[in-house]
Amino acid sequence: MMQVVMERLLNVALPLFVAPFLIFTALAFLKKGKAAFNWSSGLTESVRVNTALMLVNSALAPFIALTLGPLQQFMDAGGIWRLDPALWQALPAWLVMLLAVMLADFSDYWVHRLMHTKWLWPSHVIHHSDTVMNNTTSVRMHIIELIIMAASFLMVATVMSLPPVLAGLAGLFIPFYNRFVHLDADYHWGPLNRILNSPRLHRWHHADVPEAYGKNFANMFSLWDTLFGTYYLPGVCHHDLGVKDGPEQNLLLNYAWPLKTLAEAVLPLRQRLLRNS
Repeated sequence: MMQVVMERLLNVALPLFVAPFLIFTALAFLKKGKAAFNWSSGLTESVRVNTALMLVNSALAPFIALTLGPLQQFMDAGGIWRLDPALWQALPAWLVMLLAVMLADFSDYWVHRLMHTKWLWPSHVIHHSDTVMNNTTSVRMHIIELIIMAASFLMVATVMSLPPVLAGLAGLFIPFYNRFVHLDADYHWGPLNRILNSPRLHRWHHADVPEAYGKNFANMFSLWDTLFGTYYLPGVCHHDLGVKDGPEQNLLLNYAWPLKTLAEAVLPLRQRLLRNS
């Protein structure tokens, strides 16, 4: 199962970055025409930083796998309940694949909601610091978030006894689709937006307006947002994107941001303790 997790982590490796970039740039061209190639300085800087973050995270993949080692050992030792794998054998491969994708996406939905809480937001704000959202924004993640997402996927795949090959494919397909929903082009599924995520829908998740805060957490199936009351789509989003109090396009600051936030929280407490001592 560790191999499955490694395959998911490596979705940010360079070979799997270039192909989606070309595919979704072509999709943007189909929707926007030549305007898809009129890159502003802000967009160029965004793609540069996002690509750099992807390369850093790819280089750190062995470290991420190492941090998951104790969790893997705990589960291999029988420390967690597992579904009988024989249940999957009676189903056709396409249905097992669909269920694997839905289970992984369901897990990602709840992890994403947790990322928007007080203690995990300093690592997730890296993703929202991109004010020029484009298909490379999907790989703009801090290593802390990568570890949490990989751990949740590992647990779901293990508990559900998903066939490793299909679990691995599911772990690669969702990030690929996530590139699509970050596309800077107004694609949408009409009435099916309630079930399947789209660039129009996800753009509201990144919108800097109070009405959209805490909305549209799903990566692929907006069905989860519909079921759990976080669906929000009033129309086409023309608002500013990203956050104004984040690290923006500074690569080093993006990686140091969670530590900077922690230091800012701890320093007043330390000063208070010194005054009282």
